[in-house]
Amino acid sequence: LLAWDSLKNCTLITAFSRDQPEKVYVQHKLREADTALKTWEIIQNKGNIYICGDGWSMATDVQKALENLVFTFSKGSTS
Repeated sequence: LLAWDSLKNCTLITAFSRDQPEKVYVQHKLREADTALKTWEIIQNKGNIYICGDGWSMATDVQKALENLVFTFSKGSTS
């Protein structure tokens, strides 16, 4: 992970739900202001977003968080 994070064109954002007392999920990270802005910039620049985890239980919540992010940032956008 550290090797990926050190790349210039790569941003690593982690969310661990089992390794700490307070659970942090991907959808929570996507709602954080700095992460949301980084994610929107990636989308605007036609970059790739990779999400790893349990696709069955987390996929719906992550998709909703991404949809809300796009809706919020695209208001008034012509692109």
